[in-house]
Amino acid sequence: RFEGQPQLLQGGHAVVFSGDDEGVAILPVERDANTWLTQLNPSFRPADFLDVVPISPWEVIGVNSTLELERWRFDQLQDSSSIASKPDSSGGETRGRCCCRVKSHLGEHGDALERLRIFVEHVADRLFLIAGCFIYAFDLSSLEKLYVLTVPADGEPDQIRPLRTADHEILARWDYGRTFLAHHAEGMQVMMWSTSDGASRGHIRSKCEILCCDLSHNHLHEILVTLEIDGEIRLFKRPSEFDTATSDGADLWEFVRKVSLRAPIVEVKVERSLLLAVTHSENGESGAIHVWEVLTEHLECLQHLGSIQCPNPPDRVEARHGGRFVEAFFVPVIGSHERRLPDGIYDIEWFDRNMRSLFKLRGIGDWRCDLRDAVARLEDDTSVSWLP
Repeated sequence: RFEGQPQLLQGGHAVVFSGDDEGVAILPVERDANTWLTQLNPSFRPADFLDVVPISPWEVIGVNSTLELERWRFDQLQDSSSIASKPDSSGGETRGRCCCRVKSHLGEHGDALERLRIFVEHVADRLFLIAGCFIYAFDLSSLEKLYVLTVPADGEPDQIRPLRTADHEILARWDYGRTFLAHHAEGMQVMMWSTSDGASRGHIRSKCEILCCDLSHNHLHEILVTLEIDGEIRLFKRPSEFDTATSDGADLWEFVRKVSLRAPIVEVKVERSLLLAVTHSENGESGAIHVWEVLTEHLECLQHLGSIQCPNPPDRVEARHGGRFVEAFFVPVIGSHERRLPDGIYDIEWFDRNMRSLFKLRGIGDWRCDLRDAVARLEDDTSVSWLP
């Protein structure tokens, strides 16, 4: 049961974070947990940070207004309360805080501060900070800065045009433990890198604006899918063991095929052998989810596994646990006399690979870990329950 009226509910690793601009509370995932571990200590205020993400059940990392990374730990006390403590800068047991050293770059782009975001990649033990047209990678444990990448404006590979890069948000996706991609929203270039060291994994250029894209792999190929403004999905591949040191990156990725649907496609995802697409009706009041299997040796051959029509338009869709099932998120429909739900609450439905419905709940949709053994279901305005 949570206290007050939180503005946000977000899943962490074995806990749920609840809070607003002034404080945060933590609820551990336990069958007998029926009270929140309260944290309203004024020393930690989420409003003091440009972005904050949980990295473990009792730790968060945030970027403050002076553009420093800070690691905070919530110490659980025996009286079921918790206190936020900022680690000692000496780097002792709590490992200190680390200046992210991006101020010199952000000074050129005043509105980049509003787009600053943190992402955590636990499999590779990396923390990413995206600000303006820059991507900063840190070691998640030590907060040591490892590399800095630039996502250039379209057609400007050797320079940065501040006005153009400030206009469009940078979007990124990770193939956990291996590679990641980034591109400008509605840009025409997608760039890929190694997550561990930032080495280039090639890039592609499209003939029209890219709405979204994703990447994954099987034992033979790395796989990239894009959704472009012409409404078509494009599938690319490259050998998993390609030697990037012998290429400039332009010829790494081979175009495989296109996929088209009658209804407007709004999202595409890929996870191992599973290709997912979301369509919305012309009036935006309903939608559908479509699933294909990508054959390992012949990527040009897609086997349609199923589609399902949804009375409400899906907000997003993900393949979970390596593509073992599909998870769809819908924005809850709230009556005019009902209390507004905290951010992070969705109507969630699970499907098997053939789009047969397995489970429905209203619960927390934003988890920082793809693999989880419990989900949090919203029971009423003041409590959640755990479903193993």
